[in-house]
Amino acid sequence: MKNNTFIILKKKLAPYRGLIVPLLEHYVSLSLKWYQLRAYFVSALLKKKNANASYAVVSACFNVEEYIDCFIKSLLCQTLDFKNNIQVVLVDDGSTDDSGKICDYYAAKDQRVVIIHQRNQGNNVARKNGVKIANGDYVGFVDSDDWITPDATKLLVRTAEKNNCDLVIADFYRVNGERVSQKGDIDEDAVLSKEEFSHHMMENPADFYYGVIWNKLYRREIIEKYDLRMNVQINWCEDFMFNMEYVRPIDAVYALKFPLYYYVK
Repeated sequence: MKNNTFIILKKKLAPYRGLIVPLLEHYVSLSLKWYQLRAYFVSALLKKKNANASYAVVSACFNVEEYIDCFIKSLLCQTLDFKNNIQVVLVDDGSTDDSGKICDYYAAKDQRVVIIHQRNQGNNVARKNGVKIANGDYVGFVDSDDWITPDATKLLVRTAEKNNCDLVIADFYRVNGERVSQKGDIDEDAVLSKEEFSHHMMENPADFYYGVIWNKLYRREIIEKYDLRMNVQINWCEDFMFNMEYVRPIDAVYALKFPLYYYVK
């Protein structure tokens, strides 16, 4: 019966197709423009928050209510030189659990936390939108089911400034259930040329040290100047591609043998 009703309705509306379709297209166009305009103003307002931060941490959050409390607390207890020198940008990527609510709680409680809510579009879009409102001189990425050591941001920033490097990478811990072990492949603190760093990436592209973005510090000025963004068209090897683009205009990379990140397998 329902199918017959639909067919009859479709036939009756057929003569008006030339009018209905343009109206629908116009409505969709206006809706998209309003959505884009709203997103622009929201980004502009959020960007004013923590305008003087030295380091911004960007994280995509999707259905991680089991881990997110530990993750956020590890960011807020950082021992960076000044309390307000860190900005935490959380992008709720359309979570269907309580992840978004937990993010809202911390954003209301602590002025260093900024929260963006978006429909589910994946890590790449979430990170891209997070970087847009980041204020720090430096930017780092932390996965929302992982956490970092209390002195992670301080060591990363000091290392970058002391050695005049635009990229800093660090060793990390693997967390597998109750077992925690250091990756331990960085033998010593050292400055690498971009050629050396690129060689390591190409030689072993799957290696976590060089391919991923979560154990690294980036200079935001370079990201903005060269309009470097995660490729939202791909969902594999996107970290590697971003790093390859990032190292092109820089001169030096610093490798820290001290582990600063807890990677949950």
